[in-house]
Amino acid sequence: IAVNIRAIQANSQSPDDLLLDEGDEIVVPKLNELVKITGEVYSPTEIKYEQGEPLRYYINRSGGYNDFARTSKIYVIYPNGQVAKTKTALFGLVRSYPKIKTGTEVFVPRVIKTEHKRLSTGEVVGLTSVIVSMAGVAVTLINSLHK
Repeated sequence: IAVNIRAIQANSQSPDDLLLDEGDEIVVPKLNELVKITGEVYSPTEIKYEQGEPLRYYINRSGGYNDFARTSKIYVIYPNGQVAKTKTALFGLVRSYPKIKTGTEVFVPRVIKTEHKRLSTGEVVGLTSVIVSMAGVAVTLINSLHK
């Protein structure tokens, strides 16, 4: 279970504070100096963390987005288990990407394309004849009501 130790130290009533049972252990892992890039990039890899470098730096170092990348839905998983996602504003024109820290995993999801089925010639003819018939019935009904 990943917890935020700083939040617990700052506030003993923090929702991150957990009660330990006998036999429970607290393990502090070694500092992971890598950032893992997975998903729809040309070369999923791990890259050495560079302080202050934005998400785009790590994406470019892994070859950049491939043709299936859904760039508006990128998210990161921090070493403490928290997840942060890309935020958009102004109808998707402005994007704010999550900050990168040591040990972060960046995930670029895949675009899910749905195929739009086109109507066959027979279906178009059938729909057109139904619409014309309905219009004829409506005109006949309106004319008979006005007499």
